[in-house]
Amino acid sequence: MTARDALADGDVEQALRRAFPAGEVATQRNGPVARVAEMVRGATEDGAEMLTMRLEYHIPVPDRSRLLLARVNVPNIPSAEPFATLFDEILDSVTFLDAPGGGAVEEAGAAGEVDGEAPAGDVPASWAPVRETSR
Repeated sequence: MTARDALADGDVEQALRRAFPAGEVATQRNGPVARVAEMVRGATEDGAEMLTMRLEYHIPVPDRSRLLLARVNVPNIPSAEPFATLFDEILDSVTFLDAPGGGAVEEAGAAGEVDGEAPAGDVPASWAPVRETSR
């Protein structure tokens, strides 16, 4: 609810901080973006230890009605920071275009669910994932 209140007040940065408290919020070309990072230890098929960095970027679309979610998994890394910086720059290059014919966007799943996964954190319902219906 606190994220919804901040979004209603026009404070997108605060809404992201409240929706993704485990993440970092930074300003990129499109405005505030939340990045949630997680390091996971696992094992390869032969039993060797493997460290994987998982990143999630939550980028409000320009009209602030929805979020673009980008997930990155980087397996078997010696150091996370260079990869995090690389993906920060890649996601900063995202450009939002109007859909061909205008508005050809549909909700992906009910109540923000995609493939059975609900959005993380206190995400406003209008920030449900979307996908284009035409290319």
